[in-house]
Amino acid sequence: MMDVKCKSVGTAGARYALRTAAILLHFTFCVAQNPQIKTSIDKNQILIGEQIKLKVDAIFSPHQYKMKPIDVPDPLGHFEVVSKSPLDSISTDTGFSGISQIFTITSFDSGQWIVPSFIVCFDPVNNDSVFNTATDSFVVAVSY
Repeated sequence: MMDVKCKSVGTAGARYALRTAAILLHFTFCVAQNPQIKTSIDKNQILIGEQIKLKVDAIFSPHQYKMKPIDVPDPLGHFEVVSKSPLDSISTDTGFSGISQIFTITSFDSGQWIVPSFIVCFDPVNNDSVFNTATDSFVVAVSY
């Protein structure tokens, strides 16, 4: 029979190994992270002509991507774009940054309508192919 002895690395060694693994995992995640789009609306029920705030947040690594201007189609399904806010910057604790913009939309058609998704485009810094991602869609009840 073979006698195998395991050498204990101790708590300091275990902490070092765990910390190193966590840093490598975080670095791998951050490097491979594609841009993310988060969208929200402030109301899901309106009266005809009442306005809704559609917020679009784009989170991305500025070292990997440049964002193209957010182009919301007008009309947007049964909704019209009334106005759009200036771009606002977002910063995160993870080294990512982003852009936030609020679009004011309204509808003059009664019924239950979908605010359709639309595409937000990113240009990779070191590549020729564009990265496109779609926003969420939302159901809004429009009544009179």
